Amino acid sequence: ARIKYGHDHASNRTWREDVIAENNTVDLDELYTYDGLNRLATVERGEINGTYTAISSDTFGQTWDLDQLNNWDNFTEDSDGDATDELDQDRTHNDVNEITAITATTGANWIDPTYDAAGNTITGPTPGDETATQKYTYDAWNRMTKVTDGSDTTIAIYAYDGRNYRITKAIYSSGTLSHTDHFYYNENWQALEVRRETSGTEDPDPREQYVWHPDYIDFLAVRYYDADTDGNLAENSDGAQYYTQGANYHVLAITDDTGSVLERYHYDPYGRSTVLDADFTADADGVSDIDNAYTFTGRRLDDESGLHYFRNRYYDMVSGRFTSRDPFDYLDGDNLYVAYFVPQRLDATGKGIGIGVGGGIAIGGAWAWKNCSPCYTNLLPNEKKDLDTLLDKMAAKIDDANITAALLNCKVRIWGLACPGSTPDGDDNTSTTYDPGWAWRRRIFLAPNFFSPNFPQGDCHRMHTLMKECYRRFALGDFDDTGMSDNRADADFKPYQDALGCSGHVGGVD
Repeated sequence: ARIKYGHDHASNRTWREDVIAENNTVDLDELYTYDGLNRLATVERGEINGTYTAISSDTFGQTWDLDQLNNWDNFTEDSDGDATDELDQDRTHNDVNEITAITATTGANWIDPTYDAAGNTITGPTPGDETATQKYTYDAWNRMTKVTDGSDTTIAIYAYDGRNYRITKAIYSSGTLSHTDHFYYNENWQALEVRRETSGTEDPDPREQYVWHPDYIDFLAVRYYDADTDGNLAENSDGAQYYTQGANYHVLAITDDTGSVLERYHYDPYGRSTVLDADFTADADGVSDIDNAYTFTGRRLDDESGLHYFRNRYYDMVSGRFTSRDPFDYLDGDNLYVAYFVPQRLDATGKGIGIGVGGGIAIGGAWAWKNCSPCYTNLLPNEKKDLDTLLDKMAAKIDDANITAALLNCKVRIWGLACPGSTPDGDDNTSTTYDPGWAWRRRIFLAPNFFSPNFPQGDCHRMHTLMKECYRRFALGDFDDTGMSDNRADADFKPYQDALGCSGHVGGVD
């Protein structure tokens, strides 16, 4: 194995070993610790010992002190591993988890963010130069449309189609338009081509073409790169480039068609990337020499702004949070800005943990949830088999991405799978064994709030059918295709049926 990982009993990733870097006498191993809520608390980088319990020859470290809503109350960074922090900052937040102040006790003070009435960040620290201001403009749908510097000089202008796909990116240099990139997508929101427009004319030859692996929406396989857009891929650095990605789909290396490494990448837990040459030394200017934009979790990094484009909103890897509120509102958690997917989950759409989109959603979302959920990991083999069977049966009946996303999250948000050793048994709240009935009684109240935004308005029959099927199959332990014949199921479900405004609709799976 070239990258090795270790996990604790709660499925938290506790260490990472980079074997290839070691062979090049570079220490990029990492050791992680977590707080009592299984949230990342520390990372150390250096050379890991043989028992994977300590780091020597430290080169880097970060710590986080999180409040109950996952805001960073305190953040420290030891950028050279000498056990002395170069940055120690405290943050304060308001009642809707917007940052109100960033105060450094060690290191430079960052720019304090400000927000509009919809919760969008309109001014904030520039990623990579946090003492400088960067400004953002949004349209009526809370989509970022313009980025400027602190002097209001234009950096970039973005445009979107009716599906919410970003279709153009106009890049400015010192306030003057340099070029405009046009993006062409498949139905799964994966970019297939990028064509560059200069001097008002879009080049007929694509500058970039992409081939995606079927296992996950951001699993990039090949890029065909034509830097000068002359249609000739057999010159200079042009041609096929092959992507190697890690456990979180971080792009780790890109090779040419001979297998030679063109470029490598390493990441802080929240996504700040370092561009490396083939021998693991830091790139001279810190910028990709092959103009690669796909990096952290396979998402696209906008060099002009320093933000990652997560389809429905933008992510600031330095602040460790999104620049806008979650479009799913409070369905994914109590904090609309937090990056819940750090350090080992996925969020391809900027809307929720472990959810892909379009054709890749069932595979990608299920993969992420099954590989990252402590509850799934702790299930017995026969219980895992039942849930896998259910997922396959339910996903096969649905062709709508949003509904499939809701279905995948059904297991986490509604079934609330009880983890052995952490939940009360039955109603007496005294013992701690696996009891799906208890989990259902405590979590089913989330159903109306979670499902309502994810189904077509007025489609009460479909909404009710899938909700009732989720409830029935888990709460009653029924994983076959028979209809709802248990009177208890209908009676117990009625309050939630009424809450959805779907009373009177009955039946099994469509």
